[in-house]
Amino acid sequence: MTQDGSGNLAAISGHRAGPLRWRLAGRLAAGLPSLRGRGWPTRWMQDPANTYSGPRYRPPALAPVFDAVLRPGDCCYDVAAGLGIYTLWAAGVVGAAGEVHAFEEAPRTGATLAALVERNRLSSVHLSSAAVGASAAVGASAAVGASAAVGVAPIPGATPITLDAHAARHRPPALVRIGGEAESLDVLRGAGELLRAHRPALLLAMPPRPARRGGDRSGENSHRGEGDRRAAGENPGELVSLLAAAGYRILNLSRRGLTGQGVFSPNVLALHDGWERFEQVAVTLRRTPLPRDRTA
Repeated sequence: MTQDGSGNLAAISGHRAGPLRWRLAGRLAAGLPSLRGRGWPTRWMQDPANTYSGPRYRPPALAPVFDAVLRPGDCCYDVAAGLGIYTLWAAGVVGAAGEVHAFEEAPRTGATLAALVERNRLSSVHLSSAAVGASAAVGASAAVGASAAVGVAPIPGATPITLDAHAARHRPPALVRIGGEAESLDVLRGAGELLRAHRPALLLAMPPRPARRGGDRSGENSHRGEGDRRAAGENPGELVSLLAAAGYRILNLSRRGLTGQGVFSPNVLALHDGWERFEQVAVTLRRTPLPRDRTA
């Protein structure tokens, strides 16, 4: 990603397979202990121009997942988008022909995200203040503006909406990211038709004290103790069961790459067994170091 002289985004390119120093930075970041502020040893290895106008970030921890799953022209849903670190990254991957639908119900956070989108003139990013969950308000339509770049910002006052209702009116996604501020189970309960018909990849935050896998290929776990069942009001057993019933396999995003073994990692990638890109994405991420995401 580069910038023009005015500080606005001039082009979004190069992060998919960037210079060797970027790849080395990613491996170094993945190998460091999971400590707050650990990114400082890698910042000097990043190209200072490789960022959007606004707050300056090194490539976010899970950027390789977006690079592996998405293609130019794809659509991505970012639920609980926050300040839009992954929204902006996804926009760079899908390009002008693609779309990123970012949902952020907190008015102040949504306003900051809208300002970043407008400042970078990202016409492919569509913003919504709808509260994504298991049910929608009567008559709700998940209105998504053309983007803040043409004067449309999130509207204060979140209206409940489901991903099923949204996808019925807009482009279906190849990837759905559910940020750490959202309840994944609640969101996915409102996405049954989307999962059945379109089988998007799912990037999720798992409970903080995960249970060990049961060993089957669907990713179901044996859950022991109330501590394993507590995650911001969610029951992780229900989340795993929902995904397994929908034909999804849950894969860990670890410092050694994508794996289906061991306890669940803080962030996981759920892929449908019948998805046409399954094998390609799995092979790409199998040896890609993935540090713990701390942006959510």
